[in-house]
Amino acid sequence: MSDERARSPAAMGCPIEERTSHTAGGSRTGCSRCAVLCRGARFPGLRAGRDHTRDRSRAGWARATLDGVTVTVWWAAPTDPVSRPDLVALLDEHERQRMAALRRDDDRARYLAAHALTRLVLASRLGGDPAALDMDRTCGCGKPHGKPRLAGHRDAPGFSLTHSGALVGVALGAGPVGVDVERHRPLSDLDGLARHTLSPAERRSGDLGADGFLVTWTRKEALLKATGTGLASPMDAITLSDPGAPARVLDWPDAGGPWWVADVVTPHDDHPGAVAGAGHSAPAITVADGDAVLSVVRGTMSR
Repeated sequence: MSDERARSPAAMGCPIEERTSHTAGGSRTGCSRCAVLCRGARFPGLRAGRDHTRDRSRAGWARATLDGVTVTVWWAAPTDPVSRPDLVALLDEHERQRMAALRRDDDRARYLAAHALTRLVLASRLGGDPAALDMDRTCGCGKPHGKPRLAGHRDAPGFSLTHSGALVGVALGAGPVGVDVERHRPLSDLDGLARHTLSPAERRSGDLGADGFLVTWTRKEALLKATGTGLASPMDAITLSDPGAPARVLDWPDAGGPWWVADVVTPHDDHPGAVAGAGHSAPAITVADGDAVLSVVRGTMSR
């Protein structure tokens, strides 16, 4: 799940209860292009990945954000706001109100970790105060619930955040970037979801099963986050490689240019992740320790 808006579960007829952001005032739906999605679980710890590199030192994560030809993805555990007032203090008023409106403790923990981590890695990249970053959340509909960007920066740098189950993630790159993670779980209406999500060519290739479907969903959601256009390019307009093969865009008539997508290692085998961006091929992708970033008390970060 991400604060960047994805396809509305109501529009998809999605039966996954975790895909509702429950607030004190009820379920939030937002506009038709950008519904808020959320999920929940615990994080048992970070393990080494298969194909991507990791620098676990605090100095290392600061340096990682400075490489313009690398996309870096940080993974971290949800963080209880009650135990980390220093992280809550990094959020702006909009973010604090959104977090407080969430009913479930685990939703608030994911929200805090994802948004505080975003501010910390951006501040390291730009050399500023994470609490002073000005976020522009203007949606295509004109309301302030669209893909967050740094005010005045557009996608330089580009960043994206996601959270699902036991993980939150933040991706940072030199240009537009999108990241997504999904916790594997049973799906009560896989056929219905597939009709709304898979292209005709993908449906003809056979039953993907729940795990394969979630891998495909993750890849497509990362692509749509990178473009920032939401339902302007629905998921079933995109044809990707088989979930068991390396991620690749095979057909996307309305893409408006070349986009790459790649699977990215996560700390949990049952939480597939993907990252996407603009261009013909993926750059180097580095996985970093977001827990180390969040453990740094504000004002003591290494530069």
